[in-house]
Amino acid sequence: MSGKISKSQVPIARMAKAAVDVRKAVRAFKAALASGESLTPYHNGLTPSGKRIDTHVLPNLSAGHEYREFQVGEAHPGDERQRGKRRLVAEVNIKACKISTMYFSDAHYEKGSFYRLV
Repeated sequence: MSGKISKSQVPIARMAKAAVDVRKAVRAFKAALASGESLTPYHNGLTPSGKRIDTHVLPNLSAGHEYREFQVGEAHPGDERQRGKRRLVAEVNIKACKISTMYFSDAHYEKGSFYRLV
């Protein structure tokens, strides 16, 4: 097995049933993208420090696309990471500045933790 994952292998979550903070974060993410705000790149298969993870967490990107991430809520008290683990990650068409696919995770960077929001 190559460690690659396809979009069809990512479980689906309905936006209408997502938690309020997730829906708020999606709106804020879209507004930030539309305003041209610089969004954090998400390096599929790497931690923020550049450490390789055993496999890709999300599908490979289409040509002309990049992954960008956005924080959902704050870290829990006592969490060693100030930003916590909850994230949105979007596949963004760079030229059109449009989101093609949106993902959510409660356990950022962990294999199998993402849901595709529809």
